[in-house]
Amino acid sequence: MGDFPLLVTTNLLLTAFTPTDAAYVQLFAGESTLIEMLDNAPWPYPDGAAQRWIATHPDLYQNRQAIYLAIRLRGNGQVIGCVELHDLVPQHRAELGYWIALPWQGQGYASEAVRALVEYAFDALALRRLDATVFTRNIASITLLEKLGMQREGLRPGWGSSRGNPEDVYCYGLTRARWNARTAAAGVPPDTVASRISSP
Repeated sequence: MGDFPLLVTTNLLLTAFTPTDAAYVQLFAGESTLIEMLDNAPWPYPDGAAQRWIATHPDLYQNRQAIYLAIRLRGNGQVIGCVELHDLVPQHRAELGYWIALPWQGQGYASEAVRALVEYAFDALALRRLDATVFTRNIASITLLEKLGMQREGLRPGWGSSRGNPEDVYCYGLTRARWNARTAAAGVPPDTVASRISSP
């Protein structure tokens, strides 16, 4: 698939993770408030797990299985989170995910990053559908997904896991046709001012 995409929004850069980002990921994952909202994330977060996780990204990308992008502040490049497409089926569908470290939550960065990746998924990757799952108690993420136009399609009791405990999850979906219709009707310009730098 070539080099990782670079997505640039008003306040953010979405880029490949680098080995030097591992220290930040390790630090962020040590916050129980963050990790308890991530499905099947290990707790306590093991030393070295961030380096091993980042090391898997190039092969997953080249094999068209997943795309993990660091969310960085555009001003200084500070990594503040992750946005991802996993379980990727080229030109068909993918699962959408994201997280934002605690100091930068509640400032609109998650919405900005996720919107940019949705645009990339539908426009550059020609996906027809995106899916997402969210713990039923994660009101902030539910609000974000619904504002993007994702539709709740079901409930899976005990399907997720947080720190070893079962979690009920809502399933959400968004088709490219629905996304295009909503953005056209709202007259919303693309938030991404620079999208892919290489062909998928």
